[in-house]
This record gives sequence, structure tokens and C-alpha cells, in this order.
Amino acid sequence: MTIHFKLLPHIISSLLLACLLSACSLLPTSEQVQIYRLPTVTSAHNQAETLNWSLRLMTPHTNQTLDSVRIAVIPEGNLITNYKGIRWSERAPVLLRDRLLDAFQTDGRLQTITSDTSTFNVDVELTSELAAFQSEYRNGKPEIRIILDMHLVKSQSQQVVTSHRFDIRQISKNSDAKSVIQAFGLACDSLSREVVDWTINSKRP
Repeated sequence: MTIHFKLLPHIISSLLLACLLSACSLLPTSEQVQIYRLPTVTSAHNQAETLNWSLRLMTPHTNQTLDSVRIAVIPEGNLITNYKGIRWSERAPVLLRDRLLDAFQTDGRLQTITSDTSTFNVDVELTSELAAFQSEYRNGKPEIRIILDMHLVKSQSQQVVTSHRFDIRQISKNSDAKSVIQAFGLACDSLSREVVDWTINSKRP
């Protein structure tokens, strides 16, 4: 077969284009990700007397695995991985801080509540370490586990008033994403109630 030299550049261009197109078809497609907020349940305002002291809620410290928008899951043993196709709308420690902040504000017993995004002078601070914020499979069903080591600290002296470990478990109705996310919300509801009551009772004279 005879090829005219004038047509050679066109032939080469066509071959290169065909190679590029075939290469593109081999590239992995981007993962479709659904973004979830942490579900909330509106609580009734507490009718108890408002306490005249101020609190700053610090963002929990945690490890690299949990300090992420990825939703952690332990399917078996000591293996920790992440759910595919779903993400948190914010990093887990920030989600939890904001949820606790909302719980204090809804409770209404403290006069002033702020977070570490502000520089106001306050009476006490809540610092914490987030040791678990994940789904753990038990007998084939997911169970939410939240472990939060919390410390009530005097703002000026940084003296620790008291400390407590909160360990919350919440079984998910099913293993689908929506059920797991709903279970996370219920677990955070329980945690929020315990943290608010513990904080206020710890600070009382």
C-alpha cells in the first residue's frame, strides 16, 4: 500500500487522537458523593434559672482518621475505613462542636455561650479529645460509637475544674446510609444532653 507523504501528517494526527480518546475512556469516573449534615432534634428550652457565667466551647482534638469529612466505619476487628459515596458537611470535630454549642444555647441556662471562633473573655472553657466518632458493626448491624473526654477549665488560670469521659452507643435500624446518619444524630442528642447537664452541675458552687 502506497502512502503519499502529503497525507502522512494527517494520518499521524488521526492516530494520536484515537490513542488519546481510548486513554480517556480508561480513566476512572469521579465518585458520586452525597453530603450529609448532622441531624438535629429541637429540644425544649429549659425553664430553670439562667446562670450568670460564661462558657467557651473548644473544638475537640482528635486523630487524623476522625479529623475529616469522611464518615468512619469499623466493619470488623481493628480495621477502620470510611463509607463510600457519603461525606459529612464539615470535619467531624467541627460538626460535634457546633452540635454541642446549639445544645447549650437551646438549653438556655447559661447566659453566655461562645466557641473558639471568638476571642471574648469567658469564665470557663470546655476542652476535649474525641476518641471515637464512628460506626462499628456488631452482629452484622452498625452501632454508632462516640467517645469524648471532656475537661472543664478555668479560663484565666487554665486550672482543670473537673473531667469526664462520655461514651455513647446508638444502634442503627438498618445499614443503609440514611439510617446510619440518623443514628449518628440520635447519638449526638444523647451526648449533648449529658454534656450540658454535667457542665452546669460541675460549675455550681
